Amino acid sequence: PYDGGEHTLFMSENFRSDSTVIDFVNLVSGFMFPGTSTPFEEGDRLICSKERPDEYTEYPAEVALIEKAKDEEDGNEEDAAPRPEVDLEAEYIAEKVAELLTSGRRADGAPVKEGDIAILVRSSVGADSIEASLVKRGIRVNDRAVTEFFEQKEILLVLCILNAIDNPLRDIYLTGALKSPVFGFTMDDLLKIRLGSTDAPLWYCVEKYASEGDERGLAEKCAFAMSFFNSFGKRAGSSDSAAVLRSLYDELHLYSLTDGASPDSARAAAVRENLTSLYEMARKFESASFGGLYGFITYLEEMMERSKGGSAESADDCVSIMTIHKSKGLEFPVCFVARCAKRFNMQDLNDGILFDPVLGPAMKLRDATGLVKCDNPLRAAVAGKMRYEAVCEEMRTLYVAMTRAKERLFITVSVKDADGEAEEAAERAALRGKYQTMRTSSFADVILPASSCADPSFVITKVMKDDIGTTVVENRGKENEDAMDSSFTEVLDERLSFVYPFSHLENIPAKVTVSKLTPSLLDDEEITETPFGGEAARAKRREAPVFSPDREKEITGAERGTATHVFLQFCDFEKLCSDGFESELERLTEARFLTKKTASLVSKKEIEAFVASPLFGDIRGAVRVFREFRFNVSLPAASFTKNEELAKKLTKSGTSVTVQGVVDIVFESPDGTLTLADYKTDRLNDFEAAHPSVAKKNLSERHRIQLTYYREACERIFERPIDRLCIYSLALGDTADIV
Repeated sequence: PYDGGEHTLFMSENFRSDSTVIDFVNLVSGFMFPGTSTPFEEGDRLICSKERPDEYTEYPAEVALIEKAKDEEDGNEEDAAPRPEVDLEAEYIAEKVAELLTSGRRADGAPVKEGDIAILVRSSVGADSIEASLVKRGIRVNDRAVTEFFEQKEILLVLCILNAIDNPLRDIYLTGALKSPVFGFTMDDLLKIRLGSTDAPLWYCVEKYASEGDERGLAEKCAFAMSFFNSFGKRAGSSDSAAVLRSLYDELHLYSLTDGASPDSARAAAVRENLTSLYEMARKFESASFGGLYGFITYLEEMMERSKGGSAESADDCVSIMTIHKSKGLEFPVCFVARCAKRFNMQDLNDGILFDPVLGPAMKLRDATGLVKCDNPLRAAVAGKMRYEAVCEEMRTLYVAMTRAKERLFITVSVKDADGEAEEAAERAALRGKYQTMRTSSFADVILPASSCADPSFVITKVMKDDIGTTVVENRGKENEDAMDSSFTEVLDERLSFVYPFSHLENIPAKVTVSKLTPSLLDDEEITETPFGGEAARAKRREAPVFSPDREKEITGAERGTATHVFLQFCDFEKLCSDGFESELERLTEARFLTKKTASLVSKKEIEAFVASPLFGDIRGAVRVFREFRFNVSLPAASFTKNEELAKKLTKSGTSVTVQGVVDIVFESPDGTLTLADYKTDRLNDFEAAHPSVAKKNLSERHRIQLTYYREACERIFERPIDRLCIYSLALGDTADIV
């Protein structure tokens, strides 16, 4: 006790919680602290010193035994294994919260609000399903996940590195990056670098020490840091943030960060999951708009500000879900302590080597064969001591959780058999001591034995699946808020019923290639000519590269035809005639117009047939020749729809579409006529090969639309008609006119 002069205060006096909460905490403490390193005697019991008005209702604590589905097993609280299809504990908590918000009252008679309620969990694993169950019932929840995500060590490290890459003159971020395990600078290192240059940014000090530093090892670390940030700074200027992050993970081996835990531990898995989540954020950000590294950093900063500021400003409007460690120092009128049946994380005890400051190191030893590792008394002693200390810490954590409640306390425990658990708890209630403490594996192991005692401070509820409802909480405005006036309603209706007057232009592409043009192009449900291409383009991007082993397969006819077409695109017709095919092919390969692989696929037979064709003779005798003639021309959009109503709207608005394409060859003959020819590599079937006239007809029909658009574009550019429009078939070795 402390004598303050006027009266005596006891350290165990509690001015925050109601007597029912305190009585329950004292009851549980009497079961969990005996046998631990934390003493709990009669003088350690809490005393309710809270002043209460005359009209005040105290609610007993509630312990809910929720019979879970048979396929739901107790896992380690750090496990990320998928939960059953229906999380009964999460559903019960959400249903109880919904009932409180619908008809619940606080001790002073005021209605319960979202901000009065907190749900505490040992770890964030499993909190998502609780949040989802609350949201499903229309209950607002704070942005717990975002806040906790950006407080993780590995995320803070990556943010420091990204900010230093974007702007190395920001000392705080650069210091955080340099002092991390990635670069290995110590505080002494940074002080040496800073000596004599305290006014200059740290970046310049690092640069100076890299070239002038007297300590070789530190100078080398500075040089490496300079090289790293300079290199990534250049990449960031031309790459998106997702690509920068991917390179960062690869080069710095960030996925191997384990925060001191073993690589196969739950903590190491959480690190990898968090880093992957950050990369997914970058990928989704870049898919919406190319913002680059600076844009992504700004996006993350705004997200962090919203999560921090939002939870502070709207605390009265949201149910809080947080870990017990986060709740230290806070208090809530209504508090749920959830997931009490989850087993404590004791995975560290499975490590091959353990260490205790008093007992020293201990490890498993191999047997005579060297094939089996065996435990031994020393390691068992160290493991036992570590487990005992971990359980003691868990008991203190539970004490913190229960004492966060001011008026109402709810404990939820998932059990397989409520009646069986109650009987076992009654048997364990008689056993108190260090041995029983060593067997404790969850909060429920001390809460349930305490609950077996008849005490008016709490009630036990057995919950079955059919007992859980689906109460939906309607949005409740201010109690005295006036109804919206009619003028506001009219404006709202007007805006919600607005119809965009130019909706017929939504599917009009700004630019399209000739190969995509059809008379019904704009009638398709989806225009795939976008900056990122359509499904075919995406599929092509997903194909394995040509140097991949997966691409080692037989050469197709299409690839041979493409190679021959490329040869015609770049070859010199005069040299082709004078020097021959082999010489011209060698020249194009040496000049790197063709790769060696492409050159090997060019058909000599088809090229020689082309040289001997009448079309080639006309080209050589032409006055002017335009090869690989690229064009962009604006054509009326109404030409590409068969919908008469849409065509009228497009004509009235004067909408046009930019068409781009490449004409293989256009030449002017001595008589002044213009000929447009297009090389085609289509393969012929056996019947077409035996009947050239049929092949010409089929080729003409197949390519008529494309060549018609070519003709229209060229006539606009040359401001004169195209006199002859034809296809040269490489497979046929002859031309097919299009009339």
